[in-house]
Amino acid sequence: MENVCLKGHVGWITAVAFSPDGNYLASASDDNTVRVWRLDDNTCTAVLKEHTTDVAALVWMKDGAILVSVDRSGTLLFRNADDWTRVATLSPTVPRNVFSLAAAPDDTTLASGQVDGLILLWDVAHHTQSATLQGHRHEHNAHPDGIRDLVFTPDSATLISAGDSGVIQLWCVGSQQCLATLEGHRYWIFSLALSADGTTLASGSWDRTVRLWRLADRTCTDVLTEHKGDIHRVAFTPDGSTLISAGESFTNEPIRVWHLDSVTSTALAPRQGLVRGLSISPDGNRIAYGGIPSFDVCMTTLPAGPQHAHT
Repeated sequence: MENVCLKGHVGWITAVAFSPDGNYLASASDDNTVRVWRLDDNTCTAVLKEHTTDVAALVWMKDGAILVSVDRSGTLLFRNADDWTRVATLSPTVPRNVFSLAAAPDDTTLASGQVDGLILLWDVAHHTQSATLQGHRHEHNAHPDGIRDLVFTPDSATLISAGDSGVIQLWCVGSQQCLATLEGHRYWIFSLALSADGTTLASGSWDRTVRLWRLADRTCTDVLTEHKGDIHRVAFTPDGSTLISAGESFTNEPIRVWHLDSVTSTALAPRQGLVRGLSISPDGNRIAYGGIPSFDVCMTTLPAGPQHAHT
């Protein structure tokens, strides 16, 4: 198994994302920067310093031609991947602590999730805020709860959100109405992932479980319980056969690889600590991750085959 660590950040890693062609990896950090790594030789080709506070999340758009990052204040920066020049800056009317960012597959809309429970929709073509979605509230809390993660369905028509309320909500992007609420987790939901065909949703929670949901009838089909710590990230391989989950562990097992045909898993043991950023390469062969306490961005080859049993 190949393991590579990329050094350069001077703060904890918050997010990582492979480019759609798999040639580059972008990483975001508490050091207020985004770094871009060329993967044929694992060198840093750009250090993007325009953010003035922690960079919370990032996404690639337009087949990798544009990289968008958002910082904790909610400011979004659009950069041209040819030369990393900034092509647009968007800021919310009232700055709020932002946790999450998602791009619609058709490249028309961005969504950012805030600590106050609001989701902002952004019109990419006109570089303007187009709508505000609100609705996340915990039954025992009179105040809205933070939006920890967001994901669009493949047709870009539905946005799925989750966070501190412990519930998942499905939104119609066109009407901005809530279509459904999925319940089952007992604590904060920190991460969402949707299979490439849009049929299966995974949610990772601080209740130390991953839940799998069938979106056709909005039912929970499985609860994965091998983690010994809070779960911060989940991601599907491109073919949908494997799910990666990652979070907090002080037993050298922060990352688990789930083979969904048999619902069995194996643990990767790269280090102790907390994984806050996770991405799977477009070919499904590698993962990149980073978090606390290391400042490094790490990559490792995924184990192949469903023969791994529970450990």
